[in-house]
Amino acid sequence: MRIIAVCDKRPTLNSLENAIEMSVKSDAELKTFMLPSEALQYARGHPVDVAFVDMDMKLPLMHGLFLAKELAKLNPKVNLVFVSETDEYATEAWSLRASDYLRKPVIQEHIERVMGGLRYHTV
Repeated sequence: MRIIAVCDKRPTLNSLENAIEMSVKSDAELKTFMLPSEALQYARGHPVDVAFVDMDMKLPLMHGLFLAKELAKLNPKVNLVFVSETDEYATEAWSLRASDYLRKPVIQEHIERVMGGLRYHTV
């Protein structure tokens, strides 16, 4: 299983990374990115099964919602998991058929619940 996590704030990304690592099988491949453009470039060459996208990113060239839409174009069966401090992006999440929507702070139990109920089957 290939997983990416994208957040522009290092402390939040580290917390998300730790929670994911404690919640998934050891053979899962996890890559983290602070820049959405780097995550998208990676996804173009490596099919992603699960993408945790911080929707609060407001970077000049690309924000979280744009990244989620692009990931869904690359792989319509990607399990998108929106992460945000608010419910502001909930409507967009469901219109993109997101697997889940998590409120910050994200903890291990949240990740375990998400991974147990993914919308699309992963290997």
